[in-house]
Amino acid sequence: MAVHVARLALGARLANRGRLLPLAALFLFGLVWLFLPRFGVANSPHRYRGLDDLRDIFNATLGFEEIFVISSAARSDRRDGIILGAALSEVRIKLLDGANASQLDDMHAVIPPVEVDKRLKGANLGAFRSHINVMQETSRIVQRNLTSVLVLEDDADWDVRIRTQLRDFALSTRALIQPLASRGSSSRYADATFPEPGPDSHTDPEAPPPPPIHLGRLPATIKPSVSPYGDGWDMLWLGHCGQYIPAHISTADSQRVPKGRVVHGSDETVPPRERLWAFANPFHLVEKYPAQTRVVHHSLTGTCTQAYAMSQAGARKILSEVALKPAEIPFDLALRAYCEGRIGPNKNLCLTVSPSLIGQFRTIGPEGGASIINPDGNDKRYRLKGATDLIRMSVRVNKDVILGGYQREYIDQYEEEAAGRPMNQFA
Repeated sequence: MAVHVARLALGARLANRGRLLPLAALFLFGLVWLFLPRFGVANSPHRYRGLDDLRDIFNATLGFEEIFVISSAARSDRRDGIILGAALSEVRIKLLDGANASQLDDMHAVIPPVEVDKRLKGANLGAFRSHINVMQETSRIVQRNLTSVLVLEDDADWDVRIRTQLRDFALSTRALIQPLASRGSSSRYADATFPEPGPDSHTDPEAPPPPPIHLGRLPATIKPSVSPYGDGWDMLWLGHCGQYIPAHISTADSQRVPKGRVVHGSDETVPPRERLWAFANPFHLVEKYPAQTRVVHHSLTGTCTQAYAMSQAGARKILSEVALKPAEIPFDLALRAYCEGRIGPNKNLCLTVSPSLIGQFRTIGPEGGASIINPDGNDKRYRLKGATDLIRMSVRVNKDVILGGYQREYIDQYEEEAAGRPMNQFA
């Protein structure tokens, strides 16, 4: 009911905008924007005390200073989609041209490794260079007094409830990395393995992880001073292809990563269990948690870079530890090594959420051309219907609902499948 009320309120505002006088339009926009966070709270199954700076998450940049979109000028179809999706979500983005792989010299676009067969080429080289160019842009934000950016690829898609999802994510990251308010010492955290996992995780692989923190019973923590998502983080990996949850695995890499996690139970935005997937195996989210669960945790074995946020410090460290080293693995695997502390002298703080909050939209058209990095020329199928994995009420799938003034219910891709209308339809 709350979702319906929020949708009707926003829909009415959009429908009437063209008929209002400029001053009245400005007043109405400010009034509705003021109350958007209240709609977000109503959409969440949890209730919290006070909004403080969490209200920033409901702004046009989702609580970050900027949103950059890496986009190839040659793929105007993808630019069309991300621009419309952002506009329908009232999100402000800045397009950054992706590097043209055909114009790159593999000896100078990045630092090449000694072994010739390990040098990045083609689309992988172009993607690596494109992300590093974003790091350069982000590292300069100190000149504009900016603190963080969200980076999206141009086929990114998200749920119509993204602001409420990010609000719950922010409450979770605070619980993991902000000092407890009741301790009087900044060295005490709700997660006993943060900031250092501790000797037990190195010497006893059977040592039990700390108990989970639940979204509805969060500890009181000190209010962050820089970002609504907490202080001191380097990267927030919001769109990926699945990750391990550190509490449930013991490897050399996991021993360097804190084990705390915040569990979101009965999350109506999570897809059905049978439709969840991940490159990570074992798939901890499915094996260790009930259906309709989302988990916020430290990053481990991340792949794919559909969406990630960086702090200013994080961007500078990535430039130092990734861009200024020989490039012999794709960029997402370099970020993975960065987050796990396998490269560089610094300890890096990367947080993520499983399943992802931001996915990859697959547009109508030839399936073989969907990916820039891995185009499958042998896939001759033609996609008849746009779809995004792991996102229930996709903004792009619901574009006609939003443009039509919310006169009908949002389309839930997985409810559509249950009704016999599959997400993936081909000719």
